[in-house]
Amino acid sequence: MDFDKSLLALISSGITILIFLFTMIFNLHGRMKLLRNEKISLYKDISSALQSFGKNTETLKLLEKKVEEESLMYVTKTNNIQDAKMMLIIMNRNPELTRRDEYELRRYLDCIYILRKSESPLATKNKLILSKSKFIEKTLLGFSINLLQLLIMGVVLYALMRVIFLKIIAASIILSFSFVVTYISFIKSLTKHPPLFTYKPNKKRVESLL
Repeated sequence: MDFDKSLLALISSGITILIFLFTMIFNLHGRMKLLRNEKISLYKDISSALQSFGKNTETLKLLEKKVEEESLMYVTKTNNIQDAKMMLIIMNRNPELTRRDEYELRRYLDCIYILRKSESPLATKNKLILSKSKFIEKTLLGFSINLLQLLIMGVVLYALMRVIFLKIIAASIILSFSFVVTYISFIKSLTKHPPLFTYKPNKKRVESLL
């Protein structure tokens, strides 16, 4: 009976720790979302201060460029200026895109490029192309990372069950934290890499956007 109560208390403690870790990480994620907006505000404040002194310097031009770039990445929800520019082009040409569509496109924005074709000396036609080599490379990388993370989670979960049974509290806490971190990394990786064998449908989709 005492053994069952001790085991139950240990499991309860482990669940409490997991809940705390999830809460802490999601709060941190929410805070990270605000950082870009705060950076934009800071750049604007410094720029306004310089303008109030009548200074039209290279620093002011740099700040204006930073505000433009950070605003662009904030609007398009990307972390790379080139990806942000591509996303803005797509969003401008396709106002009917849903949030789900934008989310899917962000997974392989770095695999998209613009092909310019001159149909005549006075007419040029642009076309969006999905790079097959880069797309497949990205899907394989994502699959490899996800597979490795699943294996790690399996091993950690097995070890966690063993140490819980043996009532080793310190090891239980460490393994619980490791499992949560690996799981969050796994989910994040899923959002960054497109699934395997989806090149053809995504190729057609990309080509229809411009």
